[in-house]
Amino acid sequence: MQDVNSAIAGIKTKRSIQFVDWCPTGFKVGINYQPPTVVPGGDLAKLQRAVCMLANTTSIAEAWARLDYKFDLMYAKRAFVHWYGSIHLRAFDLFDRKMSLCLDEPIAKIEHALDMKKFLRTIQCMNH
Repeated sequence: MQDVNSAIAGIKTKRSIQFVDWCPTGFKVGINYQPPTVVPGGDLAKLQRAVCMLANTTSIAEAWARLDYKFDLMYAKRAFVHWYGSIHLRAFDLFDRKMSLCLDEPIAKIEHALDMKKFLRTIQCMNH
């Protein structure tokens, strides 16, 4: 905890990050002593500690945009669509996830990025 507080103090002192004056920049820090849960046989390693950050910032938009782009690339290859069909999720579920990543994008761009009719046909074919 001391390391985290020292890092925050350093950021504020060095002014290496420019905070806007119209938004509060307080930091809340806490510790969860329970190790993260892992699924047996899953692809995540068992860890003793993990970190989580909650932030109210517009700077996260760039990271979400990169994730959205990667989602589109993977979907174009149908890299993960079979998992949705194999666990009997509704066809709309994947599209719904896509929309939740694109909340800051206009609806027209979402419709252009993911053709819903084509998407539904793909899922229906997989479920039969």
